[in-house]
Amino acid sequence: MEKELTKLVPRVIDEKMLVMGSRAGAILSTESEKSAAGAIFREEGVAWDSVQSLVLEFKEICLITNLWNFRNLKSLDLSNNLIQEICGLETLHKLQKLNLSFNYITKIQGLQTLTDIQDLSLYENKIEVLENLDELKKLRIFSIGNNQLSSISNILYLRKFADLRGLTLKGNPISEQANYFSYVVSHLEQITFFDYRYLLDSEREDALEQNRIAVETLTNEEKRFNKVLQKQREEEEKRNLLTLAFVDVITSPLGLLDFFGIPETVKQKCALDNFEELFGPIVGKTLSKFWEEGKKVLLVAQEKGLKAYQVRNSDVHKIKESFSAIDKESRDEATRLMEAFKEDFRENIKGVEEIFAARGLDRNTRKSEAESSRSPTSASNEESPDDEQLSQLAIQVLELSQSSCEEIRSSLFALEFRAAGELDNALKIFDKQMTSSKEALVSLISKDLQKVLRLAQELEKSLRNLNAAPAVEEGNDEETSNNFMPLMCDLHMAQQSISSYLDEFASRLTFWQKEVVDEITKSSETRHRRRIGDIVSFSERHLKKVDDLRIALDIANAESASKGLE
Repeated sequence: MEKELTKLVPRVIDEKMLVMGSRAGAILSTESEKSAAGAIFREEGVAWDSVQSLVLEFKEICLITNLWNFRNLKSLDLSNNLIQEICGLETLHKLQKLNLSFNYITKIQGLQTLTDIQDLSLYENKIEVLENLDELKKLRIFSIGNNQLSSISNILYLRKFADLRGLTLKGNPISEQANYFSYVVSHLEQITFFDYRYLLDSEREDALEQNRIAVETLTNEEKRFNKVLQKQREEEEKRNLLTLAFVDVITSPLGLLDFFGIPETVKQKCALDNFEELFGPIVGKTLSKFWEEGKKVLLVAQEKGLKAYQVRNSDVHKIKESFSAIDKESRDEATRLMEAFKEDFRENIKGVEEIFAARGLDRNTRKSEAESSRSPTSASNEESPDDEQLSQLAIQVLELSQSSCEEIRSSLFALEFRAAGELDNALKIFDKQMTSSKEALVSLISKDLQKVLRLAQELEKSLRNLNAAPAVEEGNDEETSNNFMPLMCDLHMAQQSISSYLDEFASRLTFWQKEVVDEITKSSETRHRRRIGDIVSFSERHLKKVDDLRIALDIANAESASKGLE
């Protein structure tokens, strides 16, 4: 392979290559895909976003580029090229099959966004480690044979792919180990095809029996790890939820001490919840009481914040549903008006076209009669009154049609502006309700934090009394007595901290409210502009039809008058 590489000229993917690859992909597609591919190739070129299969094999490609327009690509063949790095595939989100076999790739990367991949071939490359495939949860067929995998950990890495059914590992250093077959089959129970052949039940049973203890040990370890991981995820989700609810500052028990400027070393000791051991029995009980009551208050405040967050989300969902309902009602009414108008308009236009046809037939008939009687002046005199009457009738119908166009435009405008007004009123009501809810929530949280402040006042009083009491001197040594002295509460600092937090809390709520209102307003304005444009386009299209017929009528009248003079 190295000798062949020196003889080849590296190339990049260009438009000509993409056109040929798209045609080759269409040829190899299934019948259903071929029928859908009929519109891909047009006179002006290839509709890249319609291509579903792309074949770029044996093109001496060294760098993957220019694929960002293939948004609906499902199959990509880049085999037998000079590719050394996997890149340029980030936008191919619908890709299901990827063939990168027979290249010079040394590391698996750049596949994280391809979450729909089911069939992946990296056969005959220079890969030493299986990595960066975690997002490919739909992977069913994986060919990684003839690479440089030597560590057993590569096999264990594949246990996370529950949908994996076909696997090729043959040709790697790992496949030369004595227990290679039984180890892979026993540790990857999900696969059914392995190294080009179907696995028999008897082979599975034998492999599992040979490695039963190792597999059971590994399974148990994975369960414990997954349990810990699940707990971490739940905690992380809860922290994220608390952050979204803007109550993350007051959720931790340590938040009690954050308000009072307590030194970090003392805070960490308090986090152990072992006050009697840290500060002695008398002081410890006092601190423990404050600690437990304070945590309850914070928990109540936290729940209020979370509930308010859920209500806010529900209100946003409701206002969006309300907007959709108003929009649908407006569109349905507009559709009804337009359908009724179009039916009348078609009848009017049909009438005008019939008048044109009647005039033409009448003139031809009379022209024949005039020629036979050789009295054109008489024929012209007979023809003119009928033509004039028909013209007047056509003009009346066209004026009626024009009036109808202007009337439907006015009606649709009125309907749209009424809907826009309803949307604007609904948004104002929503904004007012959000402001009221915000103020109520800030007031509730403020009351809870004031409870914390009162608890702190009681704590400070208790600590001062204990510090002055003989029992403290007799029951606690000097070091223990000094330990709880930093806990003497700075109530002024606590009041400032609480006020600062409440201001920040209200500001975050206000900013969230503004973002939501701005988003809905922007969406509403975009919708309004689009609807106005549609109405103008609709009316102008029909008015143009009226104008075209009026011009045609004027031309016909002019021709008729000219013939009359002749």
